[in-house]
Amino acid sequence: MYALLQLRGLKLFSINKTTQFKMKTKLLLSLIILGTSSLLAQAPRNQKEKAQDKKQIAEGQKNIIRDRAEVRAFKAQLDDYKKAIEEKSPNKIKNFHRSLVFAMQDEIEQTQQKLNQAKNEVVQSKKEVRSETKEIQKDKKDIVTSKGDKKDDRRDIAKDRADRKDDRKDAVDDVNDAKYLSSRLAKQKAFLKKFQADKNAVKAADNFYLTMLADSKQNQKELKEDRKELREDRRETKDDRKERREKK
Repeated sequence: MYALLQLRGLKLFSINKTTQFKMKTKLLLSLIILGTSSLLAQAPRNQKEKAQDKKQIAEGQKNIIRDRAEVRAFKAQLDDYKKAIEEKSPNKIKNFHRSLVFAMQDEIEQTQQKLNQAKNEVVQSKKEVRSETKEIQKDKKDIVTSKGDKKDDRRDIAKDRADRKDDRKDAVDDVNDAKYLSSRLAKQKAFLKKFQADKNAVKAADNFYLTMLADSKQNQKELKEDRKELREDRRETKDDRKERREKK
C-alpha cells in the first residue's frame, strides 16, 4: 500500500512538473507572439504613413505650380483694373472688377479645400502620436514580462520616444497650419466683401493679392515639412524592419 502511494506521488509530481513546463512554454510563446504581432502591426502602419506623406508631397507640388500661375494671372488682372481706374473707363472697370471677383471667389474656395485637408492632417498626426504612445507602453510591459535582452527593450523605448517626439512636433506644425489657413480664409472673405461693395476698392484687391502671395510661400513651407515627415517615416520603417529581424 505504501509503495502504491509512493508510485502515485511520483506520477502526480511528474504530471505537475510536466504541466508547469507546458504552462511556462505557452507563456513564453504568448509573449513571443504578442511581440511579433505588435511589430507586424507597426509595419503596415508605417507604410500607410509613408503613403500619406507621398500623397501630400504630390499634392503640395501641384499646388505650388497652380498657385504661381494663379498669382501671375491675378496680378495681371489687378494691373489692368488699376489702369482702367486711372483712365476712368466705366466699362473696363466693370469688366475687370467682375473678373477679379470671380478670381477671388475661386481662391477662397481653394483655401477652404486646403483648410479641410489641413484639419484631416491634424487628425492623422494626433493618431500617429497616440500610436507611438501605445508602442512605448507595450515596450515598458515587455521589460517587466520578457526574459530576453532588457538592453534591447530599453533601446526600443528610446527609439519610440524619439519617434513620438517627432510626431508631436509634426502635429503642432499641422495644427498651426490649420490655424493659419483659417485666419487667411477669414481675411480673404472680408477683402472680397469690401471689393464687391465698391468697384473702386483698390486697397481691398491689393490686400487680397497679398494673401495669395502668402499662400504660395506657405505651400512651399508645407512641402518641406511633408518631405521631412517622409524621411522620418522611412527611418521608422527601417528601424522596425531591423527590430523584426532581431526578434526572430
